[in-house]
Amino acid sequence: MKRLLTLILDGEIEQGFDATLEIRQGDLHSPSQTRIKGRLSGNRDLLNCYRHWQQRYLSLEMLFRALSANPEQVTNSSQRGEAFAACRRAAEVLEKSLNHWLNTDLEFRGIRDKLLRSGKKFQLLLQTNNPWLRRFPWHRWDLLAEAQAEVALSAIEYDCPNPLNRQPTPKGKVRILAILGQGANLNQQADQQALEELAGQAGAQITWRQEPQASELNQQF
Repeated sequence: MKRLLTLILDGEIEQGFDATLEIRQGDLHSPSQTRIKGRLSGNRDLLNCYRHWQQRYLSLEMLFRALSANPEQVTNSSQRGEAFAACRRAAEVLEKSLNHWLNTDLEFRGIRDKLLRSGKKFQLLLQTNNPWLRRFPWHRWDLLAEAQAEVALSAIEYDCPNPLNRQPTPKGKVRILAILGQGANLNQQADQQALEELAGQAGAQITWRQEPQASELNQQF
């Protein structure tokens, strides 16, 4: 059975985070065998690195959208190459900054050393309410990559249902929520027909929505 390591980071990216590491032999219902505390300093530069990578990535998305809207459009190959290279460089800077932050913070060293001694292929549950921490590429932390650890994210507060009281999932049709957008060059009729054919073969039920509001989507779940 894989060991479950829970890393709780509570705070803000500018001021820093109170850090707690809990180690269990099993799932969240198992008692904690180890619990140590530390501190992770704030890092505004890392946030700036993430935003820079995000901008480079979005520029690639805009480029692909332009090509999808007009396949015959001629796009300079050097421009495409520069866009890919800029995105790759931004990703490398972000990864390097993340590793430097997690590997050199003195107040975080006790938690890092405990992770290093946890062996291979453990499960790490990162619990935080900070939206930026949830976006960082934790799987690129060299410590976790070398350990081949599985990484999952969670809020600090949660309700964990008792598996003994869990009701069996009823068997029935697969339900698909299909959302149609708006665009002058979108062939929605062809997309609808293709999805209907696939759903029919799989015995699935489709619910179609045209440019729905968020409140309307919430009612579907």
